Amino acid sequence: MAEPTPSDERKWWALQNRLGNVWSQIAIAPITVSLFEFAEGRYRLGAGYLSLGFVLAFVVSDLMKNELVTPATGGSPRSYRYVGVAAIILTWVLCGVTVYVQLLWSAPTAISTPERPLAFSSVEADTRLVPFAPNSRFFSELPTDTSESFEMVCFAFEPISCSIARQYRNRLADHWSPKRISIRGSDADFKGISIVTRSEDNRPDGAVKLRAQLWDSFRIDAQSNVNPALNANEFQIWIGGKP
Repeated sequence: MAEPTPSDERKWWALQNRLGNVWSQIAIAPITVSLFEFAEGRYRLGAGYLSLGFVLAFVVSDLMKNELVTPATGGSPRSYRYVGVAAIILTWVLCGVTVYVQLLWSAPTAISTPERPLAFSSVEADTRLVPFAPNSRFFSELPTDTSESFEMVCFAFEPISCSIARQYRNRLADHWSPKRISIRGSDADFKGISIVTRSEDNRPDGAVKLRAQLWDSFRIDAQSNVNPALNANEFQIWIGGKP
């Protein structure tokens, strides 16, 4: 077998650079998505995206390593490089869509459009989001009792309320047993947060502590309402309109 020429060596190093570039881009995109999922409390999805990044990186890297550097007089470039390009496009599209959805519906900054007229510009401008402020110890100071369950309720024509309800559900799931999020097909008929229990005299300890913590920490006066259909160990958290 002939000794490699300087031209062959340059091609080999160019191939290594491409491999490094492909590895980096394919790994970074799903890993970035996984960080959003972990932050939102969706640990299975986060682990799935993280695994996807490493699997794609390994597969594409292995394919491209098989692209032998051929002499200038023979052979033609193999198509493995196109697999890398396709994988990069796929992963970055996935990353972009996920980041867009997170920023649009979950971050404390929303976009005001004719279709979505209700918007907010900061955590401080919307008291419903104050417990999520950086360095807040609100959730860590809540008690834990999984024998009690809670249900989040939001309003279809107040879409930001459903985003906020999802964020509360993800965080409060560490303290009480979560149920599904119920969406009411109407406009919100109150503002702020309402905590609903079976009766005035039969309130789960979690509901009492949550309401007290909102007031003690942020002077948020959550409404207190009753629903006789609830069990003694159940309570609801309704997210109404922007105060």
